[in-house]
Amino acid sequence: MTDAALVARYPFLPGSSDLLGDLRPSLQDLVSDPGYEPVRHLAREEVIAALGAKRGPEGSAPSTFDAAKPEERILSFLYSRMLVAVAPSSQRVARRWCEGVASSAASQLGRPGAPPEEWTGLASSLDLEVIPAEGSSGHLSFALPSYCRLSSSLREDRFRLARQDLRRGWVDVAPALGVELLEEGVRAYLSDEVALLRLDPELQSGIKEREAELLSRVSALAPAYTPGGFGGVLRPDLFPPCMKQIRSSLDHGQNVPHAGRFALASFMNKVGVEVDAIVDAYRGAPNFKEGLTRYQVTQIAHHDGGEGYTPPDCATMAANGICAKQLDEARPQLCADPGRVRNPLNYYRTRTRSSVRSSSSSTPPPTSDAGAPKTGDASEAPKVGAGAGTGEPNAAPATSTGPASTPSPDPARRTPAGAHRTA
Repeated sequence: MTDAALVARYPFLPGSSDLLGDLRPSLQDLVSDPGYEPVRHLAREEVIAALGAKRGPEGSAPSTFDAAKPEERILSFLYSRMLVAVAPSSQRVARRWCEGVASSAASQLGRPGAPPEEWTGLASSLDLEVIPAEGSSGHLSFALPSYCRLSSSLREDRFRLARQDLRRGWVDVAPALGVELLEEGVRAYLSDEVALLRLDPELQSGIKEREAELLSRVSALAPAYTPGGFGGVLRPDLFPPCMKQIRSSLDHGQNVPHAGRFALASFMNKVGVEVDAIVDAYRGAPNFKEGLTRYQVTQIAHHDGGEGYTPPDCATMAANGICAKQLDEARPQLCADPGRVRNPLNYYRTRTRSSVRSSSSSTPPPTSDAGAPKTGDASEAPKVGAGAGTGEPNAAPATSTGPASTPSPDPARRTPAGAHRTA
């Protein structure tokens, strides 16, 4: 398979711009020149498809992509990156977009009749060593360093090296597993590439103005938070002081003990924050690794048949040194009486009820809350960010005044290839 044919099918690969020849428009032309409207239209379709709104079978790209010329595919990918870079909550959008594009690439690799040289060519472009396995039709052999690099963020047991066929420094895998490994390679590469894209403020403003409708759809497809089990809109400003303090410590790159990390993740899950946003809360943590954090947060959220762990009660929080009564500025006495607030969830429930009642009538806010949640035991829960040490130098802290505030709109920072999916 020629380099041109490979890049035409996978326009995100390094060196794709070399195929444009003399057709190298400036970024401003790509944004505003009427002649590039077909490219912009294709890019819009690609972004929406990657975010999951119009994804075809098995994560395939839009049908218009197959009909486009190679140079249109390359330019549309560039414009897609520009759209993602200026989108609201761009870190979250970029992550979803990278996963969507990687999924589309995997569907191409896994299509019937895909030649082996397409697999190896893609791998080589991503600086991975992959060759067809000897004497095994359709199987692939990954060089041991390449396999470890890709599998380090894939936590399922089936990716463990001990379960693989290792021969003389090469790991032989079945086609389906090979597709998943290469999909992870594409996702990791795209995450780095998106992080490297920096646009002039004036150009950003122009894109936002021209693409306001699309960016509105993008925001709807990648929401920051969802309403929780308490009803109504999520209110991070009403979170208990302990959760605000833990989140503030993470935002400032301070190391938070396991008990505090577990408490924050379990609390945010219980009040309705989605997994993506919970993971974002740990981005400022020392040695943040997205894959490990996502795995741990998912375990917390899916515990007990999807009910999730309940955060530790106030007595346990105090015993672990993560109680923060002194930060309770709005209602200084709310945390003082264990008969009124026995768990951080009680605090949030009481505050939200008070807020609703005070906004609809002059009735004094409630002073008690029946039905405290069951005690959560951090010692029995999966660790969040176990083994964190010093801070990751390029981590982008979320802008925050509370545990669930919106992350910084800057694109995700570049991280090492082996650290793409945890705190």
